[in-house]
Amino acid sequence: ARKLLAETQPNADVLHELARQARTFRAYALADELLARSLETARGRVDSLFLRARTQSDLGDPARAAEMYRQVLAASPNHQKATYNLGVLARRAADFPQAERYLTQAAAISSGRIKAKALHQLGLTQGAAGRTDKAVQYLTESVNLRPDAPRVWLDLGNAEWKRHRLDAAHAAFEKALALSKRSGDAHLAMGR
Repeated sequence: ARKLLAETQPNADVLHELARQARTFRAYALADELLARSLETARGRVDSLFLRARTQSDLGDPARAAEMYRQVLAASPNHQKATYNLGVLARRAADFPQAERYLTQAAAISSGRIKAKALHQLGLTQGAAGRTDKAVQYLTESVNLRPDAPRVWLDLGNAEWKRHRLDAAHAAFEKALALSKRSGDAHLAMGR
């Protein structure tokens, strides 16, 4: 990787692939360096920019990651994962209106796993904003798309618990436990 970085005209595809592999080994600083160089060589490369944004999150710089995800969206407005990741970053920063905007868009432009994940995050956003009924709605939509996701069942159970719908909460917790028998959170929830 170092030899390639020293070249005057390195191959952007090779840089990108090496960065992807470096991320596998959690060598995020090296991955970032490789991706920066890849983007110098091929400026409009959206996949490298997206991967660099993810790497910024892994390096603990959510503000820089968000900036890069917005650059991805400027180049590719319907980039599902960038839209989703911006929503997650906004939710974690407690910017619920922004999170809702990005996650709603991600759910609208996505299907399958990404749509289910966006609906899950929308449910968490609504719950954190105190809108438990909306949280249950989104979490239910998410488990309908991915009934094999124990974390979503657990979050649905917690939302139902907050609405004092104990039977529904119990059923969701049981489903979470059936999918992940070693889940300490699910066992704790059932103990309540």
